[in-house]
Amino acid sequence: MNRLVAVLAITIVILGVATGFLFYQNSELQNQLDEQSHYSELENEILELESQIDELENRIEELENPVYDIEITSFSVEERWQNPGGMSLIFRTNVTIQNNGNNEVRGLVLFLKRVGDVNHLLGSNYVLLDTLHAGEELEINTWIQSNFDLAWAHKPIFHVATLKLGPEVIDEYTLS
Repeated sequence: MNRLVAVLAITIVILGVATGFLFYQNSELQNQLDEQSHYSELENEILELESQIDELENRIEELENPVYDIEITSFSVEERWQNPGGMSLIFRTNVTIQNNGNNEVRGLVLFLKRVGDVNHLLGSNYVLLDTLHAGEELEINTWIQSNFDLAWAHKPIFHVATLKLGPEVIDEYTLS
């Protein structure tokens, strides 16, 4: 009977050690699963942050190198002219500018020219524009002052409206 008790005691001890070992292994596996889950969460956060960084870099690129979607939608010059005195002539002009972009633009300048050819400027004017908001359409009624030049009385004359932002030409409209 002592032998049976000894075998039973040893069996209980072995089962206890095996159970403890299995609990330890289970605990280690649970810790590893928790760590993997935490790593997966971190990887997802990293991917999300990388996506946000890409979006911010693209936005910075847009701000540093903006693309303007601004156009002169109409340009007209009245056929009749006015004489304020001397050899000067004034031609009334109407220009419509549309900002089709998503951003407001400041510092636009509208240049108006009356030319006989590329090398012969007959008259000009310019208009400094305030802020042109996204989606805004602006109508400008102004004039081109020109000197009377008999040499161009029967030759083709062109009227040019040029919209600039700094040195960059944004749009140009020519009437012949």
